[in-house]
Amino acid sequence: MFCQNCGVQLAPVASAPPPPPRPITSNPEPQPQQIVSPMPRGVCAECGYPASQTDVFCQNCGIKLPDAVQAAPNNTAIDAPPLANFAQTPSSPIETLQGALEPQQPPAPSTPYIEAVLVLRESGVWLQLPKDKTDIIIGRSDAARGIYPDIDLTPHGGDAHGVSRRHAHLIVEADGIYLEDLNSTNFTFINRRRLEPGQRYPLRHGDEIRVGLLALEYREI
Repeated sequence: MFCQNCGVQLAPVASAPPPPPRPITSNPEPQPQQIVSPMPRGVCAECGYPASQTDVFCQNCGIKLPDAVQAAPNNTAIDAPPLANFAQTPSSPIETLQGALEPQQPPAPSTPYIEAVLVLRESGVWLQLPKDKTDIIIGRSDAARGIYPDIDLTPHGGDAHGVSRRHAHLIVEADGIYLEDLNSTNFTFINRRRLEPGQRYPLRHGDEIRVGLLALEYREI
C-alpha cells in the first residue's frame, strides 16, 4: 500500500483494521512485575498496526517506522531498575521513623530566679540576692571556721546586732521565695512575727525581715 523507499501511498485503499484484543482469562497465571514500554515494539507507534522487522513505513498509515521499532521483537519488556535499599539510606522514611521512636531526654529544668534585694532599714544599703543560687544563706562571716554566707551582714553591724554566722536562709522556688530560720540564737522575724526554726515562710514584696536586732526590707525589682 505504501512504497518502502519513499513512503508514498501506492493505491487508495481502506485502512486495515487493528488486530483484535487479547482474550482475558478468568484465572491468569501470575507474572513477574515488569515495567513495559508505553508502546509494544514491532508495531506502529501512530496507529498500532503490526510491523515486521523489514518494514520501513507502516502498511496502515504510512508513517516512517523508527529503527528501534523495526528491529525489536513484539512486546519486549524492559527490566525495572533495582529498588533503593531504604534500610541503609540515611534519609529513608524507615530510619526517620525509627529516630522519632527513640526516647527523648526531657529538657533540663531552668533554675528558678527572683530578682530581689534586701534593704537595710538603718543605712538604706541594698544587698543584691545572688542570681545563680536557690539557697541563699544570711549571716556573718567567720574566716577561722570557714563560714562565708551569701548575704554577709558583718560589715553592717551584724555582730553587734546579734546576727548568727548562719542565721537564716532564703529558698527560691518556682512559685516564690521563702525564709527559714536556721536555729539562730536571737531568732528571725517576718513583720515582727517570730519564725519557728526549720519551717519555711513565704516572703512578699515589702515584708520586713529582722535577724537578731538588724532590720531589713525585702524588695522585688
